[in-house]
Amino acid sequence: MQNSILLSIKPQFVELILTGSKQFEFRRVLFRDRSVTRVVIYASYPVKKVVGEFRVGYVLSLSPDELWNATRNGAGIEKGDFFSYFEGRKTAHAIKIEYAHRYRKPRDLIAEYNVHRAPQSFLYLGRVERVNKRPIGTINGSADYCRESCRTCCPEQCDGDCNRQFKEIAGAD
Repeated sequence: MQNSILLSIKPQFVELILTGSKQFEFRRVLFRDRSVTRVVIYASYPVKKVVGEFRVGYVLSLSPDELWNATRNGAGIEKGDFFSYFEGRKTAHAIKIEYAHRYRKPRDLIAEYNVHRAPQSFLYLGRVERVNKRPIGTINGSADYCRESCRTCCPEQCDGDCNRQFKEIAGAD
């Protein structure tokens, strides 16, 4: 059972996601594990860094025509680009983006996650523990916790004292 994936996304789409202009991430191939709740964003070439994350709202798997009609207002791409991307496909997938946020400092795949090669599409991360042993696990039950912005990724769970909680669970100073 996995709950986090690392997705490789082109930098121009990463910016649209992190600014809220793109509300859906489109995929030709989708992860099979439906317990995935969190997407860690790897901005591909030329950035080549982990730059943020978002929570999975829901996933749509429809024909390209149906998917465009359902997502066009939050697609963040032009209609022609959408249909070109899904050309020849009977099924197209969209991940609804919720609570997207940018990390204060971009993270290196090897140094932070011990991942030596960016995934072509996605990579299961499971319960992510960064190499420096500071977990990005859960606080107050089931909410995903990120040190950078607890109020952004789990507003219904946040008590507003993220630094104190982070120190308690991670043993940070």
